[in-house]
Amino acid sequence: MTIIGQKVILRPIESNDLEILREIQNDTMIQILSTENKFPISSFQQQAWFSTQNSASQTNLRLMITEKSSSKAIGMTGLWNIDSLNRNASTGLKILSSEFQGKGFGFDTLMTILAYGFSRLGLHRIETTILEKNTPSLKLFTKKCGFSIEGTLREKYRWNQEYLHVKILSLLDEQFYSLSQTKNYISLVCPSPQG
Repeated sequence: MTIIGQKVILRPIESNDLEILREIQNDTMIQILSTENKFPISSFQQQAWFSTQNSASQTNLRLMITEKSSSKAIGMTGLWNIDSLNRNASTGLKILSSEFQGKGFGFDTLMTILAYGFSRLGLHRIETTILEKNTPSLKLFTKKCGFSIEGTLREKYRWNQEYLHVKILSLLDEQFYSLSQTKNYISLVCPSPQG
């Protein structure tokens, strides 16, 4: 299964992606702005993680972000903690190379995974957490993709002797469908049957 956006293709993680995934996880700048584990990981740990992801999961969908024109892997995204009963999930994204940051790949990735979550999976709510100091991500999620800030986890993470606040954000399906770009992404993710 691949999910095609305007600039990116989201595809399942393969074993040959483990090196770039480890590079993403161990990248200092990504770690500073992430709300996830701050510990570096080894190839052994990466392989162990991958072996647990291989089984078909109804609750976690982790995907590689590849540039559409070159098929180069540039990051990862997905939907996790998928709760089909209550129709909600969590999301996020990480783009590794500064060559691909600030050029619309994050926006395209997020809109593509949102269209998939809301239109194909029938989700009602998608949420995320973002460090308060990660202003590029906050701008992407709130200003460009319509997420609402629901609250703050005060001094949730510690980095270099500094305690950092984390913002809790969410987007509901009706908010997503009211965005101006939504129709373009739904038509990509849910194409009409060919006559």
